Amino acid sequence: WTLPPSNHGLYHTTLDVRQSPWVLTHVYQKWRTVSISNPSLWSTIAISYLPCDKGCCGPLPSASVAMAEQHVARAQNLRVHFAGSEIQDSQSLQVQILRCLIQYAARWNELFVHLTVR
Repeated sequence: WTLPPSNHGLYHTTLDVRQSPWVLTHVYQKWRTVSISNPSLWSTIAISYLPCDKGCCGPLPSASVAMAEQHVARAQNLRVHFAGSEIQDSQSLQVQILRCLIQYAARWNELFVHLTVR
């Protein structure tokens, strides 16, 4: 697994335990130790709440504030990609996750925000 180009898959990437680097922490204990201790694996956090498109329907319920906090805690410098939308049932979570990410603004190398409106 390698980091994708900076704009590759942005709108179809979510904070998802089924994707790397999260999946690496569930393969084998040694992989977990190595992946958690490697900040470069965690340097990009991409969260999308865009409406369903091409099989992607936004973050899973597991994309919680706690998960975002864990992700940024494992990184040193961050590339933050956040795609928000007016989806009513997720607006509160979107705000909570943005507040979490803002706490780490001093570590941002890149910030990309995409917001949709009706």
